[in-house]
This record gives sequence, structure tokens and C-alpha cells, in this order.
Amino acid sequence: MSGDWRSPLYPVELPSRKIVVNVTWSCPTFAVPTPGVPDVAAAFRQEGLRRILDFGAGKLRNTLFLLSLRRGFRVWAVEFEDCFQTKVGKARLAEARRHKGFFLKKWPYEFLHSRFEVDAVLLVNVANVVPHESERKRIVAECTRRLRKGGRLLWMSQYGEPYYKPGVTRRLQSSDGGWFYNLGKEFQTYYREFSIAEIRSHFDSRRYREIGKVSAPHHHAFLFEKL
Repeated sequence: MSGDWRSPLYPVELPSRKIVVNVTWSCPTFAVPTPGVPDVAAAFRQEGLRRILDFGAGKLRNTLFLLSLRRGFRVWAVEFEDCFQTKVGKARLAEARRHKGFFLKKWPYEFLHSRFEVDAVLLVNVANVVPHESERKRIVAECTRRLRKGGRLLWMSQYGEPYYKPGVTRRLQSSDGGWFYNLGKEFQTYYREFSIAEIRSHFDSRRYREIGKVSAPHHHAFLFEKL
């Protein structure tokens, strides 16, 4: 992913080598929703929040869960087209398109050039795989622009997963404390853990109010309300 977001590739120059991160390589193929998302979805339904933006939807694990619920949600899924070129990605996209409440906004142009308003945003394990802080903040800003006043934003980011522990695989550290993996391949992946203070720093207190934590193993998960 370059600075203008035309592709999912991030060229990164480290002191020891040059690498290229492909953020779509971080999209899991799980068929079940992310832990914690079912509880959040139940709360959204109770509050009448039915228009959902699933930003960085990956292979649509959470989108499909929301669409499957009876009297469920309308979901705008945002992702690079590359995520849907694999066998699993193609199958998940075909399944989602069978639902009337599904809208795909391919990243970047279809999303950036569209104007719609949602009741809630899912930002699930997105920021922690993006290696540039300026772009993490821009992602939050773009989601905020499409979130109505009083709407909810769910931030989730992983921490402490076994794969990422030291010694499990070869890795290189980035200047911001994240790590680059898959060093022997053409493209690499990036992963960074955020402290709670760092998460909160993405949400200006003039624009957002923190309304609660969400229980999810190996995740920091918070709900924010747009003011």
C-alpha cells in the first residue's frame, strides 16, 4: 500500500534490507466471526444500529456473520480487490452477494469516491497490520466521515497471539515497535501491538467518547461513540 493507497503494497526500507509488505496477506480465512463481534452485534441490534461499515473486511468473516442474522444488518464491506482473488475469497464474496443487504466498496476508489452514512463501524484487526501511523489515522478519519453522530465505532487489535511471540519465526523490528514477518518470501506481513493509551490516542475527545470495553481473548477491544 503506497501513500496514495492504490495497491495493498507498502515498500519499507530498513537499515538491513528493503522489503515490501502486502497487507492482504494478513487477511485470515476463518469462517467464524472474530471473538467479541457476536456480542457487539447483539448490542447493535438492541440499539437499532443496522447500517454497518466493515472496514478492512478481509475475506468477509464478520460481514457474513452479520448478514446471516435474522432481521439482520445492511453491511458495507471495504477491502482491496486482491483479497477476493483466492479460492476462499471468491467463495466468500459470492456468498455475500446472495444477501440483499450486502454492499462491496473496493478499496480505495469505490470507497473514497462514495458517500453514505452508517450507524456503526467495525475496525477489526486493521490498524495493527498497517505499517504507517499516518495511514492508520487516516483510516480512522475516513471511517469517522461516514459515521453518523451518535454512531458507534468498534476498535479491535490483537495482542499476545502465540504466532507473534519471540522465537516462533524470523522477524525484523520496525522503527515504531512493530514487526515484519515472512522474511524469506517476495512479500512480507506486518504486525504491531498497541497499548490502551495508543489506541485511545486515535480518537480525539472532541469527536469521540469511549463507552466501554469488549471482552475478546487476545484482543484490545473498545467501543467509541461519535459526538
